[in-house]
Formats: sequence, structure tokens, C-alpha cells
Amino acid sequence: MTLILLSIIPLLGIILLIPPLFKGGRDVWDVPEARIEALEEKKRMLVHAIRELDFDFGTGKLDVGDHDAQRGTLKEELAEVVGRLKKEEGAGG
Repeated sequence: MTLILLSIIPLLGIILLIPPLFKGGRDVWDVPEARIEALEEKKRMLVHAIRELDFDFGTGKLDVGDHDAQRGTLKEELAEVVGRLKKEEGAGG
């Protein structure tokens, strides 16, 4: 179960990196609206991953150490995404 949860983080990165490869034209990070949309999607995925992690902990599938370590990693990444999102929204508005 821990292995599955640890694979969530790289999976989130892959999900964000694959779609631009199949789109023609400009890179998603070149268009401010696209950057904001991508960051919002990543934020939603991280919040979902944290909720699933908490659910698994609540059902006894994870011990305290694993839960705290994985949750800390996800929260750090979420804080970074939220910071980047605020910066993008401030620059665009």
C-alpha cells in the first residue's frame, strides 16, 4: 500500500507533462492562462491525494510514520503550487 501511495507523486507529474506533448503550437507554460489552469489542476490532484492518504490512514492501511511522511511531502508540494498560482494570478491581474 505504501508503494502505491508513493507512486502518486510521480504520477501527478506525468499527468501534467504528457498532455502538452500531444498539443500542437505553444507550450502550456508559455500561455499565462494555461499555466494557471495547469497549476489549478495540479492543486486539485494534490488535495485529492491528501484526502485519499488521510482516508487510508483512517482505515488503518497506513501507520503514523508513513502517513506523516507522505502527507508532509504532499503538503510541501501543495504549498509550492499554491504559491506559484498566487504569483501567476497576481502577474495576470
